[in-house]
Amino acid sequence: MLDPLHFPPVTLSPGITTATMADKTLAGNDLMQEDNNRKRKRDLTSEENVGKDTRMVLLPFEKNLPIWKRFETMEVFKTFPHFKPLLETRKESREKYAVGMMLTFSSLLEAVKDVQPEDPISSLSSLSDSFAELQKYGFDVKVPELQISKLLSLRDWQAEKLEGAEKDRIKVEKEHKILELQRLNEEAVKEIDESQSCEAMDLHDLEDFF
Repeated sequence: MLDPLHFPPVTLSPGITTATMADKTLAGNDLMQEDNNRKRKRDLTSEENVGKDTRMVLLPFEKNLPIWKRFETMEVFKTFPHFKPLLETRKESREKYAVGMMLTFSSLLEAVKDVQPEDPISSLSSLSDSFAELQKYGFDVKVPELQISKLLSLRDWQAEKLEGAEKDRIKVEKEHKILELQRLNEEAVKEIDESQSCEAMDLHDLEDFF
C-alpha cells in the first residue's frame, strides 16, 4: 500500500525533458488565451450588431403575426418602436394594438406626402396630434413632424399676409369715406354760402326798389 504522503519518484519517458513539458504548458496557455480572445471578440461584435440594428428591440409582446416580416423590411421602420406603454394593457391584446399602430403610422406618412399648402389648418393640426401620440410608443416622427411644422408656418405667414392686406383694404376704404364726407361737406358749405349770397342780393334789390 502506498503512503499518501510519500509518492514514488516520477520517471520521465525517453525524449521528454522538463523543458519540453514547460514548452507544452506554455503552448497550451497560449492556445487558451487565443481562444478566449476570439470568444471576447465575437461577443463584442455581437453587441455592436445589436446596437446597429435598431429593429432588435425588446417588445412587451411576442411577434406571432406574419405581417411583422413585412414591417421589418420597410425603410420607415428602420428605427423600431418600443411600445412600452402597452405594458399597461392586457397581454393578449398588445400585439394587435401594436400592429394597428404600425399600419396607422404608415398611412399617416402617406397622408403627409399628399398634404398641400392650401389644406385646412385643422387637418394639419390633426396629423400633428396623431404623430405626437405615436411618438409616445417609440415611433420616429421627426421627419413628418418637420414637414407639417413647415406647412403650418407657411399657413401662418399666408394668414398674416392676408390679414395685413385686409387691414390695408379697410384703411383705404375709410380714407375714401373720409374724403367723400369732406367733399360733401365742402359742397354743402358752398351751397349755403351761395344761398346766403342770393338772399343778400335779393334784400339789396328790395331796398333799392322801395
